[in-house]
Amino acid sequence: MSDNGISMKRPILSWHIVIAVVCGFVAVAIGAYRLHDWRYFLVGDEYGFYENAKAILREHFNRMPYWSGVHQMNFTAVSMYQALFLAIEQSFWMWRFSNVILFLPIAVLLHVWTSLWCSARVGALSALFLSFSFFLHNYFLIGYPNPLALLFFLIMQVSWSVWAKNERNGWFSPILLGVITGITFYVYLGTLIILSVAPYVLFKLYRSQRRTALLGSLVLAGLIAVGLIAPAVLRKDALDAMFRVSVGGAEFSDPFQRWINVRNSFRLFWWNIRDSHFITGPYVDPITLVCIGFGWAYIVLTRRSGELMIVTVYVLAATLVGVTSPYHYPPITRGILIVPFGFIFAAIGLDWVTKKMPGIIQGAVFAGVLPLVVCANALRTEDYYIQNTPAADVYFLKEAAAVVRSCDDPAIIRVKFVGQGRPQNNLSNLQFFLSVQNGKEVKLYGDGDAIPTSAPGKVCELSFDANPYIK
Repeated sequence: MSDNGISMKRPILSWHIVIAVVCGFVAVAIGAYRLHDWRYFLVGDEYGFYENAKAILREHFNRMPYWSGVHQMNFTAVSMYQALFLAIEQSFWMWRFSNVILFLPIAVLLHVWTSLWCSARVGALSALFLSFSFFLHNYFLIGYPNPLALLFFLIMQVSWSVWAKNERNGWFSPILLGVITGITFYVYLGTLIILSVAPYVLFKLYRSQRRTALLGSLVLAGLIAVGLIAPAVLRKDALDAMFRVSVGGAEFSDPFQRWINVRNSFRLFWWNIRDSHFITGPYVDPITLVCIGFGWAYIVLTRRSGELMIVTVYVLAATLVGVTSPYHYPPITRGILIVPFGFIFAAIGLDWVTKKMPGIIQGAVFAGVLPLVVCANALRTEDYYIQNTPAADVYFLKEAAAVVRSCDDPAIIRVKFVGQGRPQNNLSNLQFFLSVQNGKEVKLYGDGDAIPTSAPGKVCELSFDANPYIK
């Protein structure tokens, strides 16, 4: 192993990868168990992804992956992935499991990427931090396409890292890179992910003694990627979606706000300006944050090329997340691309602090720190509900479920609200939650809404007073 951190001779396929695989399986098991928790039905706009995946399955996948999809910000490709799981079992649990299962490849890919630039031990530790992250364990239970984006983010980092660190690459390498890059374009934030690999290109151009051949291979990879992307960019709806995900749709007019968002993107490990999507407070727990501090100290003191490459990609990714945010803050939906860097920095710090210690003391430190990390994250997974769950929605769903069970299928319910209080979710969202929870179609109508005369079955009545549950 070289001293500058750029050698390819890393024991990636050592026993350390077994740790990463085990961590991935443990994370999948925890996520699958927690999918049964009824509280996770209270997620605003995710029903659009569920309905789109069901429609794709009904149509026997008779759609093109490059079509504009849910909310005009996602390609149909991501819904086709979710529809594959509905083909196994048409249930809400299986649909969301399409995200939870990604814990396994993501943990392994993070280990491999970190091992390439740091060490296999740091790679294994980063997988440990990732697998018990409250951020990911909460966010992966939502039926959004962002976990798939994180998977492809790591696929891109690994594939381009391997290419950058090899002295010689045949013609197969640019072909494979072009295919991977072209496919990545179709996941959420695909454009940002593609831009994030620029440091590897500059790194290899700087080190290469055969720049002409290198440029030729890059052109080949680019042409293949462009060929795969072309069907989308030739469609106006797809171009509009790409624009909205990148720099369009801003809710502010001051251009300086983008640079404020960039600054705040670098603070997410210890300060998060906006709680949402089951994430409250900083992106990492206090124990992990302390380890991150040690990791940054190590990087500054040693200035090894491997760790500095990770820092370079981190700076670029955080900048892209901030610059492209359409809000007055870097949102959770984009910040998911920043989270893995926290695990890597924490692993670097913990490795640095312990590697000079005698074996028995190292074991004692790991036996103390890692359980604390697990406990701290376990507490954070429940923190959102204690503080933010809209109680009116919870009790409405409980009372409505009893009415749904006594109604025909489909269940047609006229809802009368007592007083001025209302659940936080609108009736469209609430009827979606009820349909999924109770396994049959539910139609909710307000007290003043006209129920179609063609509606089958009897009309059930529900009177609900939300006022006692509103804080």
